[in-house]
Amino acid sequence: MEELTITGRIERITFKNPENGYTVLKVKPKRGSIITAVGYVAEVASHAGLEGTEFVFTGSWRTSKYGRQFEFSSARLLGSELLFFLTKVVKGLGERLSRELISRFGEEGLIEILEKRPEELLKVKGIKEKRLSMILKSWHKHKSLRALSNYLASS
Repeated sequence: MEELTITGRIERITFKNPENGYTVLKVKPKRGSIITAVGYVAEVASHAGLEGTEFVFTGSWRTSKYGRQFEFSSARLLGSELLFFLTKVVKGLGERLSRELISRFGEEGLIEILEKRPEELLKVKGIKEKRLSMILKSWHKHKSLRALSNYLASS
């Protein structure tokens, strides 16, 4: 079967298995109407909110008892992976604050701060001790998922 690439925004998650990441999605491609896409998305295991996020899917069309579906072998987040991870997975950080932190420190710099010098985040407006504690607890709990997601995306 011919491998195709579809770029689209996830409109809805119809089904997800958090144990293995198997997901059934409704995706709005850049052109055309909403399609059903099926496959494995590592971010599902983190319980991240995928709706509204753009991905690049690689796979092929198939017809099953559920109708015509795009079965993808890879799903790559379009845009900043770190921004997605901070916004959707790390508790205490929303999109605005995540963008501000990435802009201020850079992606690698922010990761280094989270790992080695988290007290520097207390200098950022809107981050106090309680919020920093929540951010760090969530970061350390879920950072292995980020590493797994990066590994799967590169394989």
